[in-house]
Amino acid sequence: METKKQDWREVLREKYKEQVAAWKRQYGSVKVLFIENNKESGRALFFREPTRLQLSAAEAMSITAGTGESDLYKKSERLLADCLLGGDLSLEAVLNDTAMFMAVGKFVLYDLVEQKKTHWESC
Repeated sequence: METKKQDWREVLREKYKEQVAAWKRQYGSVKVLFIENNKESGRALFFREPTRLQLSAAEAMSITAGTGESDLYKKSERLLADCLLGGDLSLEAVLNDTAMFMAVGKFVLYDLVEQKKTHWESC
């Protein structure tokens, strides 16, 4: 009889099952970001959604003095620091690995907060 190898994502879900339940009780919604090392292994990072105040603060911190332009790297770093709950990597490990920061930063900026679907039309 052939035994099926358990997916590494399921292994990580099981590893953090109790901690995720505690975070859910504390923060409500918790999201996981899986980062693949290869087809057989990877890492998991867990996040809570930012509050509107944290979104506003991250935006304000990202504005470059003088030019008024927004720096997405600063914004994602702030949101990452505010919302990362734990997992297989520390905040410092993510910030010190450029490739990792780019992947996690993209998630934090564009996928951490799910926008409601909307539809508008003229009356």
